[in-house]
Amino acid sequence: GRVHGRHLLGGALSFVLGKHVFHDCAERFIESHRVLHAIDHALEHDGFRINLLLRLSPILPYNVLNYCMSATDVPFDVFNLANFVGSIPYVVLISIVGAEIDSLSQVKSFGDSIDSTFGIVLLAVGTVVLVAACWYIFYATGKEIDKIVLEHEARRSALLPKEEDS
Repeated sequence: GRVHGRHLLGGALSFVLGKHVFHDCAERFIESHRVLHAIDHALEHDGFRINLLLRLSPILPYNVLNYCMSATDVPFDVFNLANFVGSIPYVVLISIVGAEIDSLSQVKSFGDSIDSTFGIVLLAVGTVVLVAACWYIFYATGKEIDKIVLEHEARRSALLPKEEDS
């Protein structure tokens, strides 16, 4: 509970600071990166879904993402909802890993080798599943972002005047 609340409060504070104090800096950062610029345009049409995909992907750290979102037209309530939903897997992961490490340390102190071995195997299997899930989320989000960038560049090139052969 406390971790999630602090995470959401930090995200909201970053968004508000970015919107009102660091807006120009965040806007220049977005404009200077081709992918972020395309994502910015995609956010105009589907702010919640794109924000949520970015939250689930390790492409951008949360703090950088919060400031980038502040430079877009994404409303505060849409930002907060995507931040809330997108941070649930992160909070669950932190809680599970913390609880498992705690239980392994307690088992180890009592010297129960059967429970200790089972705990280590469970932690290893959980880690493999977690890495596979993270890879899949990263892969799926990357494909979606590539699609967004290609669509944006196609629209942009269609708007540019064509050079005539002399």
